[in-house]
Amino acid sequence: MDREAIRQAMEMLSQRVVLNDRGDGGFELWFDDLDRTQMVDLGIHEEVADRLVGARWWKSMIEDVAETPEFCEPDAKPEEALYYAQEVVREYLRKRF
Repeated sequence: MDREAIRQAMEMLSQRVVLNDRGDGGFELWFDDLDRTQMVDLGIHEEVADRLVGARWWKSMIEDVAETPEFCEPDAKPEEALYYAQEVVREYLRKRF
């Protein structure tokens, strides 16, 4: 598998983390699940998409993104939590590819 294709997928997917301001001073993060077609449409190489769709850890990654704010300092800015959540996505791919 091409390292560049994996790196590109890692960056594309990390940018899919969404930061949502709840309006009450709080925020939440999430990552929308993607199927193979959506991944390929984003520009992710087909072989990488095939491997991601079949990954047993994919749902855990999505849950970990949503839980990222729980592990941040209480006074963390939303942008900090977003950065950490994006790193969660990158780390999952780094460790599993």
